[in-house]
Amino acid sequence: MKHLLLFLLVRVLRAFSRRAPRGLPPRPVILLPGYAGLGNFLMMTPLFAALKREFPGGRILLVAGNPWGAEYVLAGTKFVDRTIVVSDAASTARQLRAFLRLRRERPDVVFLPGNASPPFVWLGALLTGAPIRVGHTFDALGRDMRWTRRVLTHEAPLRLGVHESDLGLDLLDALLKRPAPRDPKTVIHQAPRDGTLAKFGLAERGYLVLQVSAANAQITPKRWPLENFARLAEALRAEGERIVLLGDRHDRAITNQFLAACPVEATDLTGRTTIPEAAAILAGARALVCHDSGLMHIGDAVGVPLVALFGPTDLAVTGPRAATSRVLRNDALPCIGCMKDFGKTEAEALRDCRRDLECMRTIPVEQVLALLRKIRRGNRAAANAKAE
Repeated sequence: MKHLLLFLLVRVLRAFSRRAPRGLPPRPVILLPGYAGLGNFLMMTPLFAALKREFPGGRILLVAGNPWGAEYVLAGTKFVDRTIVVSDAASTARQLRAFLRLRRERPDVVFLPGNASPPFVWLGALLTGAPIRVGHTFDALGRDMRWTRRVLTHEAPLRLGVHESDLGLDLLDALLKRPAPRDPKTVIHQAPRDGTLAKFGLAERGYLVLQVSAANAQITPKRWPLENFARLAEALRAEGERIVLLGDRHDRAITNQFLAACPVEATDLTGRTTIPEAAAILAGARALVCHDSGLMHIGDAVGVPLVALFGPTDLAVTGPRAATSRVLRNDALPCIGCMKDFGKTEAEALRDCRRDLECMRTIPVEQVLALLRKIRRGNRAAANAKAE
């Protein structure tokens, strides 16, 4: 019944769209939604950069409004010309009215990435009047999403086992009807580094960042045990490292559990920074230890040497890609990466686990510590070479 209603709504709303032109104008107005998790949105940023390269005179509009902060990732960069906030918690009627008002911007193209476009965005894309609508199709998932194809003028199949950055760039290829040059580098707006470090009493390369929570402290199977973090923190402090804890305000409960269980001194910035400030702090850090998370993708974007702890999530799809990023996971387990092919949510993976999250529990503290020591030696060698 729900799909039939959506089919009917799409049929009605298509009347609002302008007729597709024979070609794109040289300076198109392009609308992209950002209703994704923080890390998922960061993996979309290569698409924004590619659009600016392909259409340097075009205008890029971002419409976003969920709790995870996509609207702050590219604010202040050349990759977004305007951000429009439409809350994902608003009523559908209010959301669609907001998209109807976007007709004033006369968008030429709307992109509909599969991981950043809830149903109201697909319907709203028609209300904007944009004559070209480029989006993913979902045949590979085996789900009944046929109604979405009625929205699209250009289709890109959602490919399984492909990194999310490449899935975003697939949309540009579909628009251009040819392969565009690909640069998987993710980007993020950073607050001024010197001022940010001074604000929080930090010195450049004088600290190491730990992320003890993940998924905004929601139910998730991808957290390393707190007792492992406590052992790691004790070893790091014994070696003279200053430890900084980062996360958003939702992570406070997990961070408090860690601090209660671990007597080691740490600078707790959980929930105290903006996203651009977190980016600046990571850019100035000696290293980062993190989960598969938004913070990992921020660290990957700014190039901090990081150790990412992976278990149930799909490394091929959401893994870090920078040369400075390293991954630890237990590949000996037959169930490793059980969330692959978008088959499960985090809550479902946690519910279905029959091995008591062995994939995360069995990542040894000693391996993490060994990687951090290797990073430290590399940092020293780089500093000595620079001094010479």
